[in-house]
Amino acid sequence: MLLFHTHVSHLIKSIVFISLSILTVLCHAKNSNYQLDHLANLRHSELEDPQWLQLIPNPNNKNQYYIANKQGQLYLIDDGKLQTSPLLNLAAFSGNNYPDLQLTAIVLHPDFSFREQPGFATFYTAHVTKSDTSKKTKRLEKRQTQIPYNHDAVLTEWRLHSVDYNKVAKTSQREILRISLANPNKHIEQLAFNPYKKSWNDNYGLLYLSLASDKQLAKFPLYSGTILRIKPNSFGRKNYTIPTTNPFLKNPDINDEIYLLAAPNIKQFIWPNKNNNNLFINHELNNQYLFTQTLLHQKTDSTKKNKTLATANYSLSLLKYRGRNLSLLRKRLILLSSTNQEWQLSSMSLGEDNMANTPIEVEWKINSEKISPNNIIKLFYDHNNELIILDQTDKIMYSVNQVDDFSAVLQHESNTGPQIYSSNLLLIVVLLSLISFLIFARLKPAKKSLSYLVRKNF
Repeated sequence: MLLFHTHVSHLIKSIVFISLSILTVLCHAKNSNYQLDHLANLRHSELEDPQWLQLIPNPNNKNQYYIANKQGQLYLIDDGKLQTSPLLNLAAFSGNNYPDLQLTAIVLHPDFSFREQPGFATFYTAHVTKSDTSKKTKRLEKRQTQIPYNHDAVLTEWRLHSVDYNKVAKTSQREILRISLANPNKHIEQLAFNPYKKSWNDNYGLLYLSLASDKQLAKFPLYSGTILRIKPNSFGRKNYTIPTTNPFLKNPDINDEIYLLAAPNIKQFIWPNKNNNNLFINHELNNQYLFTQTLLHQKTDSTKKNKTLATANYSLSLLKYRGRNLSLLRKRLILLSSTNQEWQLSSMSLGEDNMANTPIEVEWKINSEKISPNNIIKLFYDHNNELIILDQTDKIMYSVNQVDDFSAVLQHESNTGPQIYSSNLLLIVVLLSLISFLIFARLKPAKKSLSYLVRKNF
């Protein structure tokens, strides 16, 4: 009996070891493959071509998202369905300027969910409209007499209705500032609050806005490609205040609102984490999209000191992965970029302050049948900081998930090429054969063994 139990014990250990080996292989296969899951169709029966611009999860409802389009409308997505009527329509507030109006950015106040705070149910928009000199709003500009300034970039504060949160209170509109524009396409590209700042931190609740560079006015700091930083709360007669830590307060030639300058054509900027003293910028230069790393508070020409970390022929979208479901992407910077043939999701480690030599790893090549390489797509977060892809061309919203089912993994790999599929299938067959052989060898007793003789005679 003792010898029999020894055989069984060895058999169990062998099966466990081999099972763990197979599990490791399968987990590696699962973690290295992703899929797109359809979340919502964003086509609207009353909008001929809604140019969806930005997607924001509603922090007060896990099933809702806010989505804005360039036409100046803000809609609610509830449980995967785009609502018929907009929460906000800038046409109603812009009068005869509507044909020239373009919404360019939107952001929620970090206190959006906290009822007792001044920023409760508050959000901010940036839009371009015809210049209106009758407005008393503070205006930032640096005029050249020979260049006409026919448009304004307008930063506005809004608040949801106190009873019906599916509407914007009409009386809540408050213009914060205007920036004179010579070129309406060189506008405010992004509004953001630092997501790592908490209410007890210094510089909490400061609004950052990026203004694209204008070549004909590039000698002026304001139009050189800047990020501005203000506190958007009204203070007495002031629509906003300027933080005392802004870097150019003592320079009379540079607007006090400017936080970073000389970064051409900023399309997007992000903070890598709360301890990193760098800012990552996605910008367009010479018909290429560049991803650069720049030092915060930089006071000199950033084009000479930035570290270019990646380039793309088409649109580039950045996020720091803060979710939990995509295990291999944790604490990594995510880059969504395109080649001539496909979109791909890449990542790089955020472990070093200077990332100039950090390798970029391709995580996933998106099936071109799902999303065409000619489509315009962007990365956003969901409520749990997982990845969402907004296909602006086909008007579809997707979530990015790992492939959990093993058969789905095989199907995914078969789509990527017969060689990968065959090698993995062969590996599985070999491992299963090895398990069968070991079980047979352990269970079949040796004819000369004492245990075999005892069982045979008694």
